[in-house]
Amino acid sequence: MNRIHSAPNGYVCMLMFVLFIGQLIHAQTPEQWNSSRLYHELMKFNTLGSVLYVGAHPDDENTRLIAYFANEQMAKTSYLSLTRGGGGQNLIGPELKSALGIIRTHELLKARAVDGGQQLFTRAKDFGYCKHPEEAFKEWGEDEILRDVVRAFRRYQPDLVVNRFDHRTPGSTHGHHTGSAMLSVAAFEKANDPNYDPESATLYGTWQPKRLMFNTSWWFYGGKEAFDRADKTNLLTLSVGHYYPHLGQSNGEIAALSRSMHKSQGFGSLSSREQQNEYLELILGDMPSDRNDPFEGVDRTWSRLGLDSDDPMTRQINEILDHFDFKHPSKHATDLLDVLIQLKGLPAGPIVEEKINHLTEIIAQCLGLYVSPVASLPYATASDLVSAKIEISNRSKDTILLHKTSSNELYFSDNTRAISLPPGQTIMVESLEAALGQRGFSNPYWLEHPTESSRYVFPKAELIGRPFGPEPVNVKTVFSLNGRTFSLTKPLVYKKRDRVNGEVFDPFGLLPELTVKTSESVLIFNDKKSKKINVTVSAHTDQLNGTLSLQHPDSWTIKPDFIDFKLARAGQELVFEFDIVPPKTGQSGIITPMVQIGDRFFTKQSIEIDYPHIPKIRALETAKTTVVKMNVSGKKLKVGYVQGAGDKVDQGLTQLGHQVVQIDPKTMKSKDLDNLDALVLGIRTYNTQQSLVSKSAMIDKYIAQGGLLLIQYQTTSGLLTPIMGPVSFKIGRDRVTDEQAKVHFLDPKHPILNTPNKLDPTDFDGWVQERGLYFAQSWDDEFTPLLGMNDQGEAQTQGALILAHYGKGTVIYTGLSLFRQIPEGVSGAYKLLANLLSYDHD
Repeated sequence: MNRIHSAPNGYVCMLMFVLFIGQLIHAQTPEQWNSSRLYHELMKFNTLGSVLYVGAHPDDENTRLIAYFANEQMAKTSYLSLTRGGGGQNLIGPELKSALGIIRTHELLKARAVDGGQQLFTRAKDFGYCKHPEEAFKEWGEDEILRDVVRAFRRYQPDLVVNRFDHRTPGSTHGHHTGSAMLSVAAFEKANDPNYDPESATLYGTWQPKRLMFNTSWWFYGGKEAFDRADKTNLLTLSVGHYYPHLGQSNGEIAALSRSMHKSQGFGSLSSREQQNEYLELILGDMPSDRNDPFEGVDRTWSRLGLDSDDPMTRQINEILDHFDFKHPSKHATDLLDVLIQLKGLPAGPIVEEKINHLTEIIAQCLGLYVSPVASLPYATASDLVSAKIEISNRSKDTILLHKTSSNELYFSDNTRAISLPPGQTIMVESLEAALGQRGFSNPYWLEHPTESSRYVFPKAELIGRPFGPEPVNVKTVFSLNGRTFSLTKPLVYKKRDRVNGEVFDPFGLLPELTVKTSESVLIFNDKKSKKINVTVSAHTDQLNGTLSLQHPDSWTIKPDFIDFKLARAGQELVFEFDIVPPKTGQSGIITPMVQIGDRFFTKQSIEIDYPHIPKIRALETAKTTVVKMNVSGKKLKVGYVQGAGDKVDQGLTQLGHQVVQIDPKTMKSKDLDNLDALVLGIRTYNTQQSLVSKSAMIDKYIAQGGLLLIQYQTTSGLLTPIMGPVSFKIGRDRVTDEQAKVHFLDPKHPILNTPNKLDPTDFDGWVQERGLYFAQSWDDEFTPLLGMNDQGEAQTQGALILAHYGKGTVIYTGLSLFRQIPEGVSGAYKLLANLLSYDHD
């Protein structure tokens, strides 16, 4: 089988395999390797061969196996996640949808930085849980996402492909999971067919992996005992408990640290130092005679690039490894530069390009060469004058020459004279002030072209698969050592001093001159009265004179029609108030703030997401407020709200006119519950709030004396206690993923379905993403199930909404996804919520 292909004529080296450097770039803080890390990277550089691990979402990947391939086998190992995970929940904050997708993309990059892998994606959106891959394929467009997977095969050229899930079990687990494996199996053959997707075949060439395997385990067999009894003749067994002395960590410790980067999903993991096995079932390709060697028959030496063991380059690399000087690694830089020159003389191709990038970084780290371009501003607009200071420090034992500093965006003075950098010297190279012009804004590229479909739209095909697009500003420096030239390209960053964290690097950003933001994402009108909304106009450059108005449906009235304003300096904000008058009949619409400055229009809001485990995120999206006129009856209540994993249901209660009191379980006292009409627990409170468990007696007493407790969905994984409330029930994994599934009223005369609002099936129209999740699985006889529902082809579940009396009060558990419906302004969800909180069984 001929698996090595020469580069096609359309090969563009800039587009090919910048993943290694790209992921270092997006880390922002300049990386500085110690000698052990340098030696480790040299061993990886000297090993050819690659693995592509395929799954559906962030956190699907087996970090133990990725760490093993990347650090024990020294293979180039990448995780292809079909989606960015925006359809999941968020354990660390309120961000959902696209904002959550950005967070989880960064978490994947942090995980790969730990376990030594790389990261790829497709254009598929995570639209939430689905039960069959056919649903996923229908939503995504099966052939389009298959093309993305084939493109990854061709671009990445994996020798081994490992599926996280079993392609033969559609309908038995998450449809995205099985779908990822099915697409991988299909791509195994199509990647080598020049007639399939000729565009990527021309750009990257065709490719045939050696083997495709399924990373099975006892979990897929239903238990450890069943797996122990299973026939394993078609399985490869890998021992992955290795300890790496030069890293000071075992494979299990690295894997746990990597897994723990998925903080938004609550996947913090304990380290393991014991010997462990991973199992691979052969799906396609030939079975190795050695069941412990998945790479059998794969040439992982330089001979696959036409170099034998006697080639000068091969001998030189091995000589450096055999005599690596951990105390003075810079002594190897000249020899490594000779290797770099020989590499550049080989025929161009993905492997060569990746090795050039990798070796260049190794050389810089051997020299202790620190290059950090720092911007004069944290962000800039098209008209702002920006300059940069590039700190360059030579910490090697040799003199290095700086020949040139350049950038397509910044301007530097005369570079005709080389600057000598003796050992231990640090210099600052300053750019001239320049306006960057219209270069596009700093925004994740997959959000640039919003679409209502479940597949992202990219104007540039070469972006498909990349975690992020190019940095807005890059600086290239050209050096030489002993007559041998090499260059480094680094992104422009902004550096600041934090009083707690010290030196902090943030991404440098390009922003529009002005952004706008409304005070409410949803505005509910439950009567004829008007409501006020505030619009914040933020200047990102000086001297802005404009006009602000609200674009709105004709049936809604906005006063005033427009407001003129002036902003003198960047960083200033003005807040303006508009009055919104609803129509007489129930309907919804979108209100969008728009600023006009001359012939330019601005509608974007700037979103900042700042968590300590990932780089600071700045993104742009169209500012908007959903306005909904509805008729929800009920008294105004005093509601206590306990926040869980982050939701906005409490904001919806405020919109309905209820008085919402935030309750902290850590400090909660009995008097805090006095005079509450209802106590509402946010999503995952019993997964995240340990203090809530200790306050159970206090809550039970509140209910017995006439209070109402509403518990929103909790997850089975990580449940802190099986006892949630004074009447026993058990949650399961039942869910209804079809947001249009028919809802049956099990007791049509029950007050919850009639008072103060009479509900009917139309109140479940317009729901988004799902009906609900983690329904009650079993319950005591005191509970009454109120709603029945099911996905197509499944038996009806009745645990979506259950209610029980306790003393003078009431306990309600609901797995309905109110946390998704309330922020979307789904009127039926508001009516149901009002009924739940107003319930009085007396």
